[in-house]
Amino acid sequence: YALARAAAHVRADLAAATAASAARAGGMSERTLLRRFVSETGGTFRDYLHAARMVRAMDLLLDPTARVTDVALALGYESLAAFSRAFRAYSGESPRDFRARGVEGRDTSAPIG
Repeated sequence: YALARAAAHVRADLAAATAASAARAGGMSERTLLRRFVSETGGTFRDYLHAARMVRAMDLLLDPTARVTDVALALGYESLAAFSRAFRAYSGESPRDFRARGVEGRDTSAPIG
């Protein structure tokens, strides 16, 4: 349950989340959080934070009115270049290409849900 609270904290504030703040939210030490992430998820806290940011970025990029720079800043990246590199490494394409492909393939007439 403590790890779930820590993960929820990360998802709630992707721009500012750190291992230290997630550990506090989960009621454990940072060292314990880092060990439990590896033992219970098979991945590191850093990997989790990165994946959570990229999944949220993909969601935000599907909004054609959202600027890529604003998405980057909202997720805690200090520059568009850093965000673009991280996004390309994660998804295999640039944020701009992802958006173009995602918006084109989206049926905006169908209700979401």
